[in-house]
Amino acid sequence: MICLESSGVSREAYLPTQSASSSPQARFPCAHEHSRRPSGPEVPPGQGPGPSLGLIDRVRERDAFTRLRRDGVRVRTDPLWCSFVLDPDLVPPQVAFAIGRAVGSAVSRNRLRRRLRAVLATCDVPPGLYLIGARVPACERTFAEIELTVIRLFDKVHRHQTSPR
Repeated sequence: MICLESSGVSREAYLPTQSASSSPQARFPCAHEHSRRPSGPEVPPGQGPGPSLGLIDRVRERDAFTRLRRDGVRVRTDPLWCSFVLDPDLVPPQVAFAIGRAVGSAVSRNRLRRRLRAVLATCDVPPGLYLIGARVPACERTFAEIELTVIRLFDKVHRHQTSPR
Protein backbone atom coordinates (compact mmCIF):
# COMPACT_ATOMS: atom_id res chain seq x y z
CA MET A 1 0.00 0.00 0.00
CA ILE A 2 1.31 3.41 -0.93
CA CYS A 3 0.39 6.59 0.87
CA LEU A 4 0.33 9.83 -1.02
CA GLU A 5 -0.08 13.06 0.82
CA SER A 6 -0.53 16.30 -0.92
CA SER A 7 -2.01 19.42 0.58
CA GLY A 8 -2.96 17.56 3.74
CA VAL A 9 -5.21 15.04 2.00
CA SER A 10 -4.24 11.40 2.28
CA ARG A 11 -4.82 9.18 -0.70
CA GLU A 12 -3.96 5.54 -0.67
CA ALA A 13 -3.56 3.14 -3.55
CA TYR A 14 -3.36 -0.63 -3.46
CA LEU A 15 -0.57 -2.21 -5.53
CA PRO A 16 -0.25 -6.00 -5.46
CA THR A 17 3.21 -7.44 -4.82
CA GLN A 18 2.65 -10.51 -7.01
CA SER A 19 1.81 -10.35 -10.70
CA ALA A 20 -1.50 -11.71 -11.85
CA SER A 21 -1.34 -15.25 -13.20
CA SER A 22 -3.30 -14.29 -16.30
CA SER A 23 -0.49 -12.11 -17.71
CA PRO A 24 1.65 -13.76 -20.45
CA GLN A 25 5.16 -14.91 -19.68
CA ALA A 26 8.03 -12.73 -20.79
CA ARG A 27 9.24 -13.74 -24.27
CA PHE A 28 12.95 -14.31 -24.75
CA PRO A 29 14.44 -14.70 -28.23
CA CYS A 30 15.54 -18.19 -29.28
CA ALA A 31 19.14 -19.12 -28.89
CA HIS A 32 21.29 -18.71 -31.99
CA GLU A 33 21.59 -22.37 -32.92
CA HIS A 34 20.06 -24.85 -35.30
CA SER A 35 17.25 -26.56 -33.45
CA ARG A 36 17.05 -29.38 -36.03
CA ARG A 37 20.74 -30.27 -36.00
CA PRO A 38 21.80 -33.25 -33.94
CA SER A 39 23.70 -32.27 -30.87
CA GLY A 40 27.16 -33.63 -30.46
CA PRO A 41 30.61 -32.61 -29.41
CA GLU A 42 31.52 -29.21 -30.72
CA VAL A 43 34.65 -29.33 -32.81
CA PRO A 44 35.97 -26.66 -35.15
CA PRO A 45 35.48 -27.37 -38.85
CA GLY A 46 38.43 -28.93 -40.61
CA GLN A 47 40.58 -26.73 -42.79
CA GLY A 48 41.82 -27.44 -46.25
CA PRO A 49 40.49 -29.83 -48.82
CA GLY A 50 38.74 -33.01 -47.89
CA PRO A 51 40.29 -36.42 -48.29
CA SER A 52 41.22 -37.42 -51.80
CA LEU A 53 38.91 -39.68 -53.75
CA GLY A 54 41.68 -42.16 -54.37
CA LEU A 55 42.33 -41.06 -57.94
CA ILE A 56 45.63 -39.30 -57.30
CA ASP A 57 47.81 -39.29 -54.22
CA ARG A 58 50.55 -36.90 -53.13
CA VAL A 59 54.27 -37.61 -53.11
CA ARG A 60 55.15 -37.66 -49.42
CA GLU A 61 58.46 -39.47 -49.04
CA ARG A 62 61.94 -38.19 -49.70
CA ASP A 63 62.84 -41.45 -51.46
CA ALA A 64 60.20 -40.74 -54.09
CA PHE A 65 61.82 -37.39 -54.94
CA THR A 66 65.24 -39.07 -55.07
CA ARG A 67 63.82 -41.68 -57.42
CA LEU A 68 62.29 -38.96 -59.63
CA ARG A 69 65.63 -37.15 -59.84
CA ARG A 70 67.66 -40.32 -60.49
CA ASP A 71 65.34 -42.34 -62.78
CA GLY A 72 62.83 -39.77 -63.98
CA VAL A 73 62.06 -39.07 -67.61
CA ARG A 74 61.22 -35.47 -68.46
CA VAL A 75 58.63 -34.32 -71.00
CA ARG A 76 57.63 -30.73 -71.78
CA THR A 77 54.77 -28.78 -73.23
CA ASP A 78 54.78 -25.04 -73.01
CA PRO A 79 54.46 -23.85 -70.14
CA LEU A 80 54.37 -27.16 -68.17
CA TRP A 81 56.92 -29.92 -67.70
CA CYS A 82 56.69 -33.30 -66.06
CA SER A 83 59.32 -35.62 -64.66
CA PHE A 84 57.92 -39.11 -64.16
CA VAL A 85 58.77 -42.68 -63.21
CA LEU A 86 56.22 -45.24 -64.33
CA ASP A 87 55.61 -47.88 -61.68
CA PRO A 88 52.65 -50.29 -61.88
CA ASP A 89 52.90 -50.91 -58.12
CA LEU A 90 52.02 -47.28 -57.30
CA VAL A 91 48.24 -47.19 -57.43
CA PRO A 92 46.94 -44.50 -57.19
CA PRO A 93 49.61 -42.42 -58.94
CA GLN A 94 51.55 -39.99 -56.75
CA VAL A 95 51.88 -36.38 -57.91
CA ALA A 96 53.94 -33.44 -56.64
CA PHE A 97 54.14 -29.89 -57.97
CA ALA A 98 57.16 -27.63 -58.50
CA ILE A 99 55.83 -24.12 -59.04
CA GLY A 100 58.42 -21.50 -58.12
CA ARG A 101 57.98 -17.89 -57.04
CA ALA A 102 58.94 -16.63 -60.48
CA VAL A 103 55.65 -18.05 -61.83
CA GLY A 104 53.55 -15.53 -59.91
CA SER A 105 52.15 -14.49 -56.56
CA ALA A 106 51.21 -17.07 -53.93
CA VAL A 107 47.54 -16.66 -54.85
CA SER A 108 48.15 -17.34 -58.54
CA ARG A 109 50.49 -20.27 -57.80
CA ASN A 110 47.91 -21.86 -55.50
CA ARG A 111 45.18 -21.31 -58.10
CA LEU A 112 47.35 -23.00 -60.73
CA ARG A 113 48.01 -25.91 -58.37
CA ARG A 114 44.26 -26.35 -57.71
CA ARG A 115 43.52 -26.23 -61.43
CA LEU A 116 46.20 -28.82 -62.16
CA ARG A 117 44.79 -31.13 -59.47
CA ALA A 118 41.29 -30.74 -60.91
CA VAL A 119 42.48 -31.57 -64.41
CA LEU A 120 44.55 -34.54 -63.21
CA ALA A 121 41.51 -35.95 -61.40
CA THR A 122 39.75 -36.26 -64.77
CA CYS A 123 42.76 -37.50 -66.80
CA ASP A 124 43.94 -41.04 -67.32
CA VAL A 125 47.15 -40.94 -65.29
CA PRO A 126 49.21 -44.17 -65.44
CA PRO A 127 50.49 -45.54 -62.09
CA GLY A 128 53.79 -43.99 -61.05
CA LEU A 129 55.48 -40.93 -59.62
CA TYR A 130 55.01 -37.50 -61.21
CA LEU A 131 56.60 -34.13 -60.56
CA ILE A 132 54.77 -31.44 -62.51
CA GLY A 133 56.33 -28.01 -62.86
CA ALA A 134 55.34 -24.72 -64.46
CA ARG A 135 57.05 -21.79 -66.13
CA VAL A 136 56.06 -18.13 -65.97
CA PRO A 137 53.17 -17.92 -68.48
CA ALA A 138 51.28 -20.82 -66.82
CA CYS A 139 49.38 -18.57 -64.39
CA GLU A 140 48.11 -16.42 -67.24
CA ARG A 141 46.35 -19.37 -68.90
CA THR A 142 42.64 -20.09 -68.56
CA PHE A 143 41.38 -23.34 -67.11
CA ALA A 144 40.56 -24.68 -70.59
CA GLU A 145 44.07 -23.86 -71.84
CA ILE A 146 45.63 -25.57 -68.80
CA GLU A 147 43.42 -28.59 -69.40
CA LEU A 148 44.58 -28.87 -73.02
CA THR A 149 48.21 -28.45 -71.97
CA VAL A 150 47.93 -31.22 -69.35
CA ILE A 151 46.26 -33.52 -71.89
CA ARG A 152 49.14 -32.90 -74.35
CA LEU A 153 51.64 -33.50 -71.54
CA PHE A 154 50.11 -36.85 -70.61
CA ASP A 155 49.85 -37.85 -74.27
CA LYS A 156 53.64 -37.62 -74.29
CA VAL A 157 53.77 -39.70 -71.09
CA HIS A 158 51.53 -42.35 -72.70
CA ARG A 159 53.70 -42.38 -75.85
CA HIS A 160 56.78 -42.90 -73.70
CA GLN A 161 55.00 -45.70 -71.83
CA THR A 162 54.13 -47.57 -75.03
CA SER A 163 57.38 -46.91 -76.92
CA PRO A 164 59.95 -49.75 -77.02
CA ARG A 165 63.02 -49.14 -74.93
